[in-house]
Amino acid sequence: PVVKEIRMYLRFDLFNDELKNKVSDLLNIYPGKTKVFVQHEKKLYTFGSNVDVCKALISELSLIIGDNNIKVM
Repeated sequence: PVVKEIRMYLRFDLFNDELKNKVSDLLNIYPGKTKVFVQHEKKLYTFGSNVDVCKALISELSLIIGDNNIKVM
């Protein structure tokens, strides 16, 4: 059977440097194997390094960009 790799999708304004840096700094604290993508203006971009998706990361991200802007699939 083929194992589908998990991906993390975020949605926020990539032109907001302060926000982008906050998210990037947070993701760097949780290195792992999951690829991160950001949806911005209906386009999808790869973002930063791979992360370890865990409750702590999701919780901290939701404080920055809101949990409705985070999807893990």
